[in-house]
Amino acid sequence: MNVKFDDGDGLTVDPVPSEIQSSLEFQNAFLALRSEALGMLQKFPFKTLRYLATNQSILVKAKSLKEIMAVLAKYVSLVSCTV
Repeated sequence: MNVKFDDGDGLTVDPVPSEIQSSLEFQNAFLALRSEALGMLQKFPFKTLRYLATNQSILVKAKSLKEIMAVLAKYVSLVSCTV
């Protein structure tokens, strides 16, 4: 099967740079989010958590670690309820 995709001009950009996504810190934060380990998430810098939220399509307007953790906690509770 030979499928061809036309994605326009090819200038689409991932909202989180690949350098960030491939970093150990980002990957560990991703695993903490997926394993519902909120205590572990608090150990990551605010900037990493912003990238993580963006990567997961979570709309975050937080300006502090406390605010972003509140949003991520809601996300984790929603995900755990649907599983």
